[in-house]
Amino acid sequence: MANVRRKRPKPSLIGSLFLYHQQQAVQEKFRQAGQSLDDLNAWLDKVERELAGQQAPSEDVDSLRAQIKGLKAVKDDVDEHSRPVSHTWDLIVELTETGADVLSSAELSQLQNEGKRLKERLNQKCLLK
Repeated sequence: MANVRRKRPKPSLIGSLFLYHQQQAVQEKFRQAGQSLDDLNAWLDKVERELAGQQAPSEDVDSLRAQIKGLKAVKDDVDEHSRPVSHTWDLIVELTETGADVLSSAELSQLQNEGKRLKERLNQKCLLK
């Protein structure tokens, strides 16, 4: 069997492939952040509707218990979403810091603004810790 020598890729090709994969990773993170923002905003719309639908506290013990149970369910739901909210915000910060060479300034600005709006909505409802 003959001794077969494999050609090594040129350094410029390796660098180009590495850069391509980095760009793909940034694009995927951008897509994930956008999808997460959409999902979290839809969830927050639902929570706001639930809170808006709450009636004034009742003097009837059974009604009051039902209201408390409903509000506790909303609180538990918010607590369960605190990690996805934080993760999405961290992703936005990471993209803002590292994605400027791949994403346009308009894309980064829009992502930041949408993330800030989500946090403001949560803070307005006193839902974010």
